[in-house]
Amino acid sequence: MRKLLTIVFALYCSFFITACGDSNAATAYEKAAVEISQAIYSGKSDKVKSMLYFSKEDLAEPGLKEMAGGKIEAATHDAKNKADSYGGLKQVTVVESEVNESGDRARVTVLAEFKNDPEAQIRDNYNLVKEGSSWKLKL
Repeated sequence: MRKLLTIVFALYCSFFITACGDSNAATAYEKAAVEISQAIYSGKSDKVKSMLYFSKEDLAEPGLKEMAGGKIEAATHDAKNKADSYGGLKQVTVVESEVNESGDRARVTVLAEFKNDPEAQIRDNYNLVKEGSSWKLKL
């Protein structure tokens, strides 16, 4: 009986500790959105391209992946130039996020702030899809 009470008490404590955990901790999809935004404003197009989601239907379309890659390269180049004109990226913070019931799609809004101009802020919305254990950007 004593052993049973010890087990029940241990379970109770573990549930209590879990419930009191940090609810402000960033989720995996929020971290992915911040990582994507940082890569965009740093001009790391290869990093962004590696985080793109393509469905089976998308992959069946000839040239779609290459076309998307070209657009990402141009967009990251422009974003880096804009960030550089503001002294570079200072930080990216999550403003809002939501995930669907099945936990495989998320929408995250981030705010990019820059070093030399505190008024210069860019708000970006990302639609993410969970692929395996990682989150990818859905265009």
